[in-house]
Amino acid sequence: MKKEAGILMPIASLPNKYGIGDFGPETYKFIDELAKSPITYWQILPLNRLSYGNSPYQPLSSHAIDEIYISLDLLAKEGLIKAPKPFKTLSDRVDYDQVRKYKEVYCIKAYHSFLKKGLIRRLSKFQKDEPFAYPYARFIAHKKLNDLRPWQEWTKFYQVEEIKDAIQYELFLQYVAFKQWKRILNRVRRRGIKVIGDIPFYVGFDSDDVYYNREQFLIDENNNPKLVAGVPPDYFSKTGQLWGNPIYNFMKMRESGYSFYIERMKAAFKMCDVLRIDHFRAFDSYYVIPFGRPDAVIGEWWDGPAYDFFEYLKKEVDLSKIIAEDLGDLRPSVLVLRDHYNLPGMDVTQFTIDDKNYVDKENMVAYTGTHDNQTIVSWFLRIDEKHRNEIKETLRNKFGDEIASLPIYEAMLHFTLARNARMAIIPIQDLLGLDDYYRTNEPNTLNNINWAFRIKTMKDVRKALKVYNPLIVRYGRSR
Repeated sequence: MKKEAGILMPIASLPNKYGIGDFGPETYKFIDELAKSPITYWQILPLNRLSYGNSPYQPLSSHAIDEIYISLDLLAKEGLIKAPKPFKTLSDRVDYDQVRKYKEVYCIKAYHSFLKKGLIRRLSKFQKDEPFAYPYARFIAHKKLNDLRPWQEWTKFYQVEEIKDAIQYELFLQYVAFKQWKRILNRVRRRGIKVIGDIPFYVGFDSDDVYYNREQFLIDENNNPKLVAGVPPDYFSKTGQLWGNPIYNFMKMRESGYSFYIERMKAAFKMCDVLRIDHFRAFDSYYVIPFGRPDAVIGEWWDGPAYDFFEYLKKEVDLSKIIAEDLGDLRPSVLVLRDHYNLPGMDVTQFTIDDKNYVDKENMVAYTGTHDNQTIVSWFLRIDEKHRNEIKETLRNKFGDEIASLPIYEAMLHFTLARNARMAIIPIQDLLGLDDYYRTNEPNTLNNINWAFRIKTMKDVRKALKVYNPLIVRYGRSR
């Protein structure tokens, strides 16, 4: 089995002149840097319209792209706006609220130019190609006219003709976002690289998914969820994780062959080449918490749709292009389900380097850490001295003193790339040896660190690849 390597780099984390990574020229430069390297895969996070806490796993839609990723430079190149002024160019944090307000001014100007140029007919074809677009545009227009309150709290409702322009503006944003992303995807593919996308198991409650498909969820007569998602207390959290996503009505879903869920999967596949399913274990069993609870201490496990779902899914998508996120404390049946469909699972080296019982499989994707983990540097500092010495000894036994004496993030790169796993994916933070100030996310917390990390310049990318590229070659993982 051919071994390959990749990099985990969220779009938002890329350098840019406008406060957040987007679909424009700086990202083209990033792709060109990858093309010069032996890397095969570029893994991203979900691109859907962000909502609660700016988490891509609590989106307003499973289909819509967040307009915050629209490139103003490309709008200017098309003559829809004048060249924009730089904004928060060298910030190492994404200020989502400020960036969104800043970009909105230009997007509105671009929309009016789009109308003046007589290009409105292009939206009709876009709606035919993307059936989600019009219902989403109507949903988000209403949400904005209700001061962005959750849909169950809306008090203002409008006929389509009353808000035709507002709907059309949202369609325009989706048209531009999809066009720009397709250019990114085509550029990646032309250079021999593949994009690994990501789909959350659940949807956000305040979303067009739930608004238009309430029968697919366990919701009461007051439009509140009867139960919500999360995970119980564990090593990482004494009170568990209360995510708040609504719970699916899988019995109802089965009547249509799980079409609602499968359409989400098919839409996600249009955005990438390989798809990582977040919280895969929920297909086997998932944790439900009574709505209104302050934490996840009280709850129970329910059986998921398991094989029944995947028998329908395999008729619609190529299962060989799926990665199963199978991390955490699992019951054995999760892994049996994964292996039945030959799906690669995930190995996080932080958790398995000192696991004497770990089986180093080929059909696996190895990571130093995911978007939810500490960086290698901070993880190593957090563990006690005895544990650190044991890890150093493991590295010394496997590679010798030369590699064991390297900075821990470099030594762990060697260890991860040397695994049997057919894919190895390294977060940009671990290639740069950054600490937890730069981690992507700390689960079950709201702060100004989560999802906000970004690198300042393309020099950081080149610095990371200078470390990574020779190791990819060394361990036989070249594209």
